[in-house]
Amino acid sequence: MTEERVTRLRQRMIEDMNIRGLAEKTQKAHIRNVKHFAAFLGRSPDTASPEELRSYQLKMTEDGVSASTFNVRIISLRFFFGVTCGREEMKRFMQFHRKPRKLPVVLSAEEVADLLAAVPGPGLKYRAALGISYGAGLRASEVCNLKVTDIDSDRMLIHVDDGKGGRDRKAMLSPNLLAFLRDYWRVSRPEGWLFPGKPKTNPLSPRQLNRAFTSAKHMAGIKKAATLHTLRHSFATHLLEANTGVRVIQVLLGHARLSTTARYTQVATKTIRSTVSPYERRACRTLGQHRSTQRKVPQGRADEQRLTDDIIELADKHGRYGYRMVTGLLNNAGWCVNHKRVEGIWRREGLKVPPKQKKKGRLWLNDGSCVRLRPERPNHVWSYDFVQDRTADGRVYRTLNIIDEYTREALMIRVDRKLNSTDVLDALTDLFILRGPPVYIRSDNGPEFIARKVRDWIAAVGAKTAYIEPGSPWENGYCESFNARFRDELLNGELFYTLKEAQILIERWRVHYNTVRPHSSLGYRPPAPESIVPMDQRPTMH
Repeated sequence: MTEERVTRLRQRMIEDMNIRGLAEKTQKAHIRNVKHFAAFLGRSPDTASPEELRSYQLKMTEDGVSASTFNVRIISLRFFFGVTCGREEMKRFMQFHRKPRKLPVVLSAEEVADLLAAVPGPGLKYRAALGISYGAGLRASEVCNLKVTDIDSDRMLIHVDDGKGGRDRKAMLSPNLLAFLRDYWRVSRPEGWLFPGKPKTNPLSPRQLNRAFTSAKHMAGIKKAATLHTLRHSFATHLLEANTGVRVIQVLLGHARLSTTARYTQVATKTIRSTVSPYERRACRTLGQHRSTQRKVPQGRADEQRLTDDIIELADKHGRYGYRMVTGLLNNAGWCVNHKRVEGIWRREGLKVPPKQKKKGRLWLNDGSCVRLRPERPNHVWSYDFVQDRTADGRVYRTLNIIDEYTREALMIRVDRKLNSTDVLDALTDLFILRGPPVYIRSDNGPEFIARKVRDWIAAVGAKTAYIEPGSPWENGYCESFNARFRDELLNGELFYTLKEAQILIERWRVHYNTVRPHSSLGYRPPAPESIVPMDQRPTMH
């Protein structure tokens, strides 16, 4: 057949699909599958014979094509021959493969929490998108096509426009999910699309969302063969385990048939475990015993509930602390608990464990010695650096962070709109009066630190400067680590409306960091604890 006839045949098939209202993706799949069959024939597909159709199916079987791919190609050929070519008799020579019914992969509530905590940045966009996928049970395409106006906070609903099969529906909106979406909106201020892509006039693509999910899964250490759609499976399974009716779940998921939703009854492990076996009933009836006598009632420790309440309170107060940091706070307050017991309660309550960050290597010389100047005593080595952030009105402010590398104490955090070399001298002067000058002051090569008046003045008081190599921030690792904790635990979680508010809250956090916050390198003790700590015989956190 000539190229003109092939083009005309394809056009006729497209017109037939448009008449029947097939979706754009379905049309592309049909065209692709018929093109694959034409490549096998080596000529126009409408001239195929039943024997050639049989050979094509045999070739796919020998090539090990999956049952789903095999059946999709057969569906496309049935449409092509039956509708476009008018050859209904060809359908008799097409066979479907039986597709094995595999149970969907489901993540536990703890795994979902770890995954959402590990979602990469920048910002909260991907974490909010994956949170909706799990919290409302939406498909990837439905999440990406959400608009800001689709979030109905008054009725606590999410409007899904043009979902699978072209059907609109309402999805649930939990209060926690709404609160997180509001945090995302305050930071990103999206207009039009709730999750804009690049450019912002287009929505986020499902491929980008899949990449974010895969990255978060690896960072959370989840080994299951989970995909983005697994969050939807987990949503349905967790609702079923919470005794939600199958009919309700069917409506929330937008399933056309109840049999599709009923699959989740086979993976609801809590429901399966709680079902009493008929063997147990018969044995108890024979022995004349109640079934409860065959089940051991777990008895926790006497202080289990009080400890759980304290852990939950600390986790809520310090949202970026893991269970080891919480263990340090508990022991500093008078508890005597092992981190393993705290971890068990932490995971049982579904609390979020912050993801571990990759450790950065130090700079080593060829002889095996480390370049870094190591602090040996208090007031031996100080280090300082700048951190930049913005207030709610978008205006920039900077902080000058000065720490003692040996004690890990934050000596000063100076906050102002602009900080120059004169401000650096003022801050150091105040500290030298209170503590005396250190032996070394470590910093990067910023213009505020290498200014001549700063170097001359530091030398005049008997201290020495220790500038790191350009492009080697790990040589100033103590201060960089402090800056990371400072941004993670305070700046990323607070929205300052005025500079004065930022100064007050940052100074309050510095005092907490020095006197209360456990430091892992100090045996989970604070860098500069208060001299007098009131202790009761019985620890009390409330």
